Amino acid sequence: MSRLKIIDNISGLQAVQLLRFLTFLIISIVFTKSHLSRTQIGNWELFLFISSLLSFFWVTGIIQSLLTLYERNRTFRSDGTREGRKSPEIYNAFLLISFFSLMVFILGIPIRFMLESSQADTDIPYPNLLLLYILVSNPVALIEYIYLLNKRPHRILQYGIYGSGSSPFSVGTPSSGCHRNSSWNTSGWGCLSSLPS
Repeated sequence: MSRLKIIDNISGLQAVQLLRFLTFLIISIVFTKSHLSRTQIGNWELFLFISSLLSFFWVTGIIQSLLTLYERNRTFRSDGTREGRKSPEIYNAFLLISFFSLMVFILGIPIRFMLESSQADTDIPYPNLLLLYILVSNPVALIEYIYLLNKRPHRILQYGIYGSGSSPFSVGTPSSGCHRNSSWNTSGWGCLSSLPS
């Protein structure tokens, strides 16, 4: 199969970002046409908002640092004497994102119990699933940037098509009438987004 010459790293990454927003639009349309109530759709949107609020800034910061620091470490430059040694930036970024995800998960457990034991009116949807989603899905954000740094634009596009193409089915199938509980929709999307393509 001949590969398209117009796809480079930047256009591949832009296409994946466009597919991601298009997927959210399709999922929103599917939810409004399904049997789900406004409260259930609102719970799903609040779930995504809280998970983004708790992790977006540090995941984005680590990825932006990775992009600027990749293969700029003088110790690991390939000058002929260090053949076979790889630059550690991707590994370090993965460890940092995993560490911060684990910290949010660990700190979120007692906070969840404190909120439940207090008489405060908290409407955090599916707190256990939310913590698990944050723990598992954040390291997956590195995949498209690893392809970007390794100059594999077709893999970026392939990853985006597989991930964004299967997301509406994993969320839309439970909402089509199989399950009346919106936690199935959130679980399906959370499990799918935490698995690499």
